Amino acid sequence: MTVKSVAQKIRDLRIQGATNIAVEGLKSLIGTREKDLERSMRILQGARPNEPMLFNGLNYVKATHREGSISESVNEYVMLIKEAKSRAIETCAERIRDGTVMTHCHSSLVVESIIRAKRDGKKVKAIVTETRPLYQGRISARELAAAKVPVAFAVDSAAKAYMNDCDLFLVGSDVITANSQFVNKIGTALMALAAKEANTEVGIVAQLLKVDARTIRGGAENIEQRGAKEVWDRAPKGVKIENPAFDMTPANYVNFLATEFGMISPYTAFQVVQQKYPWIMEGVRWY
Repeated sequence: MTVKSVAQKIRDLRIQGATNIAVEGLKSLIGTREKDLERSMRILQGARPNEPMLFNGLNYVKATHREGSISESVNEYVMLIKEAKSRAIETCAERIRDGTVMTHCHSSLVVESIIRAKRDGKKVKAIVTETRPLYQGRISARELAAAKVPVAFAVDSAAKAYMNDCDLFLVGSDVITANSQFVNKIGTALMALAAKEANTEVGIVAQLLKVDARTIRGGAENIEQRGAKEVWDRAPKGVKIENPAFDMTPANYVNFLATEFGMISPYTAFQVVQQKYPWIMEGVRWY
């Protein structure tokens, strides 16, 4: 697939999930001529604003490739993503205990962590929220059910009603900011707040390749506003549709962060990245 076609599929959500977006986006660069690399990277950067795993990958390719070696740098970063994902899932699966896990939206890391915990002998059940307006929760429910995990499926607005029945609210994160906020599908922050009130543990599983180093400057993460027709195809005249794709969950709502470097405090993600992935900082302009 070409860079333009992949970028369009990312915009249209035909390619979903931070890992898939990063992998497919970077692979589309293979075969790009050196003189076209900067332009191709700008096209991918413009596909969606909240994809630091892809942005960090573009920085990695830009920083490490030599003329004619774009594919080598791409393959190195894709392998890094896959290894980080595997280690983060292993870390999270070990942390999951017997009981009921609620999750929101679809995260391959969350789903695979729950399945791994079950295969390791944990007695685990899941409650999955539907995740309007595009119902990504159905993907999670199908995958968990296929793995024989007992699944209940609930509308988003019922999350608080079921939170007292849960032992863990577990989600992924599309972006981790420098000030320890976690950007995930809209509704996550409200559900995390409900979990905090119910004394239900909140966990996040994510590769630290999702840290957005640009936020070190103090700027707010740009929350993507999606099309009105996703919410209401033929809304009445005079009704303005709001459709933010994400919200931000602060670290004080979060009990643990499962990563490729083990369990870490949600407050220390950026510091760990500075130590483990110093090249991520190379794409940041300091003031």
